[in-house]
Amino acid sequence: MNKKAAGLFLGVIFLGTFIAGCGNNEQEKKDLNYFGGTGEIKNAERLNGLSGLYDDENKYFDNGSEAYWKLDKDGMLTVNCQIASCPHEDESCEAFVSDGEYFVFGGKLYKSYNEAHYNNGGIEDKGYIWDCDTGKVVFDNPVPKEMDADLAVDDSTSIFYVRVLSDDILKVEGHRHAYLLNKDFEVLYWYSDVGKFPWGMIYENQYYYVNDLYKLVKVDLETKESKMMDWDGKVFACDNDNENIYFSNEFEELNRYSLKDGSNEKLADDMLMFSVHNGYIYGGSGTKKCIYDVKGKFIADYTEYQNMEADGILRINDKMYSWFEGGIAEMSPDGKNYKEYILE
Repeated sequence: MNKKAAGLFLGVIFLGTFIAGCGNNEQEKKDLNYFGGTGEIKNAERLNGLSGLYDDENKYFDNGSEAYWKLDKDGMLTVNCQIASCPHEDESCEAFVSDGEYFVFGGKLYKSYNEAHYNNGGIEDKGYIWDCDTGKVVFDNPVPKEMDADLAVDDSTSIFYVRVLSDDILKVEGHRHAYLLNKDFEVLYWYSDVGKFPWGMIYENQYYYVNDLYKLVKVDLETKESKMMDWDGKVFACDNDNENIYFSNEFEELNRYSLKDGSNEKLADDMLMFSVHNGYIYGGSGTKKCIYDVKGKFIADYTEYQNMEADGILRINDKMYSWFEGGIAEMSPDGKNYKEYILE
């Protein structure tokens, strides 16, 4: 083979390798999800507090600063933005959410956010839910048309909370109203006696929530009839598992109500704020924080972990997480193996 032919042959090999390499890079880009990780994006399990999501590689945390953080598989915590010079201060940043959060509903990723706009000479926030796949607004949180005029005048269209109650029911809560929406973002039910906390649950086509009088309310989603549960005292914090509602009262007693047989049982004292995750209850009163199982058995005291929340705690796979100023706290479900990740 002469030099000219050899050079042509090598050039063809180089060009083929280059094209193949480019193809692999393009394929890798296509395989990345919305957050730049790999695999399906899923919601972290949570009650109150800031949101979290995860995929096969990373965990993503809302942290109150409007730019999501990423905790990668090597334990590095950074702002989830690939642009080194980005100040992470507005929507031009890929990690930024203006007064809102990301969530997965019906297998799709959405973003809720509030945007200031003029209304009757003043400025107010308008809430939206945005489909991250299509780039379109799917819900804009109007004040209910049937709402009492005296309540409506003090209401707003901003979104306070979004909670995924099931695979096909989403709760969107504003200042004085809340909606239950289906996967097409059509209104299934709305109410105006919203309580202090965003908790709600679906059980056998019944919707449960705590109203502004600190009473548990049950709504039949078929007939739309609602009634307050006839319990003595007030209901403060609430959470649930598949068949029980856990609640604290004005005496800081933790109780368990069975949805199967209607029985009520006291589990613990000194428990005002709490959350339930995979068979464990995390909570306390004041600065004291403890872990119980769902039958009321004491598991551990984690008061010394000042940056680990109770009702604001998140569960991702087999770890518990909590945001604090400048970092993310982590521990095992039983309160062991505590560590902190500091933002790079």
